[in-house]
Amino acid sequence: VPLDRQCNRYASSRGGTHRDSCEISRIAVGVWRIDPAKFHQLHDWLFETNRTAISTKRQAEKLVGKEALSKELKYPIARQYIDKHVELYNRVGSGSVPKLMFPGSSMVGEVRSTQTLCNTIERELAGR
Repeated sequence: VPLDRQCNRYASSRGGTHRDSCEISRIAVGVWRIDPAKFHQLHDWLFETNRTAISTKRQAEKLVGKEALSKELKYPIARQYIDKHVELYNRVGSGSVPKLMFPGSSMVGEVRSTQTLCNTIERELAGR
C-alpha cells in the first residue's frame, strides 16, 4: 500500500520519504501481473535502498521487457488493485505497515518474534 496521499487518501503525508510510492506500486503490480516470479526480484531490489519511480521503471523493464510493461501499464488494472488495497488498509485502521490480516485478527507493524507469528497462525487455523 503506497503511503503517499497522492493515491492513498488515508496516508498521513504527501511526498517526502514516500514520494513516488504510488507510481512505484503501480509498476510493481504491473510486473507481478506480467510475471509473478519477476515481481519477487523487483521487490527485493526495491528494498535494498531508496528507489525512484524512474529507476524502478528501468529495473522493471529489464525484468519483464519494455514493451510488455508499457502495454500492462496502459490498462487501469494496477491502479484498481492499489485502490482496492488502499480501502482495505483503511478498514484495518490505516497507520503503520506492514499489516498481517487473518480471519479473526490482525497484526500491525514489524513482528519481531517468530513464535508470536506461529502462535497467531496456529490460533487462526484452529478456529476454522
